[in-house]
Amino acid sequence: MQNIHIKDIQIKLPIQNLLQTIQEAKEIAIDINGNVYTSNIDEKAILIFRRNLVNVTDESDPIKKLTAIFTEEYKPVFDNEYCTIKPLIAWQEVIQINTNRMLYLDHPTDGIDIFTDEMIEELCFEAISLDITYRDIADFIEKNCEGTFVYYENDIQFSGFAVIEDIQITREKIKEYLKNTIQNKINEGLLDPQNLDYEQQEAYEFIFQN
Repeated sequence: MQNIHIKDIQIKLPIQNLLQTIQEAKEIAIDINGNVYTSNIDEKAILIFRRNLVNVTDESDPIKKLTAIFTEEYKPVFDNEYCTIKPLIAWQEVIQINTNRMLYLDHPTDGIDIFTDEMIEELCFEAISLDITYRDIADFIEKNCEGTFVYYENDIQFSGFAVIEDIQITREKIKEYLKNTIQNKINEGLLDPQNLDYEQQEAYEFIFQN
């Protein structure tokens, strides 16, 4: 999985193209690669900016107009024909506009408390009773699955979210990871399949039968 610190993202966009897009569209979205959308946004695209343009104030000065749209959060910088934006300060907004795209959010206080894919969430919830944590599973995903992990980090906090390239392949990899991890626990004497409590037995059967 590719890891991207939000502070390293800066997008350079042609001013005239932006102005034309804003003039014609009702909404604008920009992803981490600088692709601009006005409709049919790629469902796997990681967005850094999204705005409804219906109520944008009409402004004849292009610099003032773009500054009003991007706001101080994106720190727009203008250089001849280009506008450069940086989403660092807008980190919370970046999280919000990617809520429906991420597999999970690694929150600075709550950690990882849910996977947005129903099948993965069910597998991972069952695995808890077998001493496999959401953190264990997220670490596996970040090391072994295709996708992008966008994060913010400073001296006192860390947060990030993962967007998966292929959810079906990720499901299969997680199932195999859980089965292998459980089998290793059995081999090491950490888990006795003949002496499981009710929740453990249910989890064991669910993971190995699915």
